[in-house]
Amino acid sequence: MPARATDEEVLARVESSLKFQMDHAGVPSAVQLLVYRKGYDNLIVFSGIDETRTAVREALKTELPLDYTADSESNRSDAKCGVQPRMVQVTEHASMKAAVEVPHGRLSDRELPSKSLVAQKLEQVEDNAPCAEDMRDVTSLEDAESEAYNAIIDPSTAVLRIKPGKTTTTPPGTPEELRLRHRRIGLAWEMVRARHSTRSWLPDRCVDAYRRLSDHVLGSRVAGLRSGDGQGPSWTLVLKYEAEVRKQAYRLIRDSEAPDLAAALSAACKCPEILTNHFVIPFSLERHDMPKEREGVHKDGSLDARVVDALLAKLGKGRGKGKDTSVTKTVGKHQRSSDGKRLCYAFNKAKGCARKDCPFLHACQRCLGHHSYAKCPLVKRPTGAPAEDVE
Repeated sequence: MPARATDEEVLARVESSLKFQMDHAGVPSAVQLLVYRKGYDNLIVFSGIDETRTAVREALKTELPLDYTADSESNRSDAKCGVQPRMVQVTEHASMKAAVEVPHGRLSDRELPSKSLVAQKLEQVEDNAPCAEDMRDVTSLEDAESEAYNAIIDPSTAVLRIKPGKTTTTPPGTPEELRLRHRRIGLAWEMVRARHSTRSWLPDRCVDAYRRLSDHVLGSRVAGLRSGDGQGPSWTLVLKYEAEVRKQAYRLIRDSEAPDLAAALSAACKCPEILTNHFVIPFSLERHDMPKEREGVHKDGSLDARVVDALLAKLGKGRGKGKDTSVTKTVGKHQRSSDGKRLCYAFNKAKGCARKDCPFLHACQRCLGHHSYAKCPLVKRPTGAPAEDVE
């Protein structure tokens, strides 16, 4: 076909059946003209290019400037440069989901990793450089129902682009939420493995590997550890240690010191350096900084009778008036009971409370016993002295 022929002349010579197939497949008109100008103007000639799809693609890449991998490579480069995020198509996400549901059964939207999480893992697998996840980015399909959009300036062209924003959620606040995040990470790795089955460091059951990580972190050696007084580590410390375990596991994969992800997680859980530096020492310092319960002081703030007697003995005789006082001054009278109820002042006086339906608690202001302050045995009085009223 002459190269100088007009587009109308080229299209006039094309067989209608080939033109129908091209239009039905959604091939752009400009690409159709490139094919027709090379002499592929009827269905028989076009179908004889080669026998397989791969061979046809290579032939079109050689004969025409049609590289079917150009757009995907460009998208990957733009994603690495920050121009646009790594994209996962809906059909691609659905096919990976179907592959994962074969061994695990039907997955709910709360379990299924979001497209942004799968895209992040795809990029890491393509680079053979797994990195530790931020738990706020471990989102599910349910979290990504309402997608946000961000504006970014392309540094190469200085053009403002609108791209899908990153889906985030809150950090895990309970052990069950942490287990669910671990399951999502394992499912995300298995979905990526369905696409890249040649990666030897991705085991068959990543979910089981992360389940063992959950058992380790939430077990008796970490989250369930208790000191002599029954106190355990804070939840923030548990999450920090868990993040360090994942960092160590991915570091072993990048340095080729572990055969696969399951072995790397197991080695990181058993690593004494990670446990000591990121859990045992911080837990000890955390316990050291906590206020200790003073000897002789009850949990409600009241003083033990022996402590009161010792304090009074040290104070000795006062200098002011009131030498004829028959009641020794006590330290800190209770205004409320240990459960927060207000005490009745009239009940604690010598005359007692005369109200039938008193809204206040009838208990001693000195020892919270079931008697008035005037009858409290802990109050020191001279022998034969009458009970004194309390203000």
